[in-house]
Amino acid sequence: MVQAVHYLIEFCYTVRQDIQSQLTVQKLESILEKFFNAQDIFVESEVRKPNTHPPCQHFLIHYPKLICDFGAPNGLCSSITESKHIRAVKDPWRRSNRWNSLEQILLTNQRLDKLDAAKALFESQGMLNDSIIFNVNSNGKHLNISSIKTNILCFIYRNGCSFR
Repeated sequence: MVQAVHYLIEFCYTVRQDIQSQLTVQKLESILEKFFNAQDIFVESEVRKPNTHPPCQHFLIHYPKLICDFGAPNGLCSSITESKHIRAVKDPWRRSNRWNSLEQILLTNQRLDKLDAAKALFESQGMLNDSIIFNVNSNGKHLNISSIKTNILCFIYRNGCSFR
């Protein structure tokens, strides 16, 4: 069992290397073969039934070919794209009224992008560090409410924002 786990971990570490060559792909295939041979202990100890493979381990056989086709995964994980999908599609869809939802999703994403850009600008100018009343600009002067409004309106005008 320890050998099987060792080969699985070695496979995982080899896959996560930044650079993959034909030599490392051959090494992956060799490690994978050793891993599947070492798995027999799980059948012998009756942890797993004969002629069955756990579904989560089946994907391992595709890695060498996928590395040849697409290059090193560099730690890429489907959870990264899933989290982006949730923010860009699922959450805006939930906010929509489900009628003509694509247009609503795109508009929601456009507005969220503008809010993110505004937040980045305001943080770079130190406008979000403290309370609005006691905020101090780079010259050491207190910003008043009208200068904050002016900054916001200038940002909106420069970026063509529309809040309709």
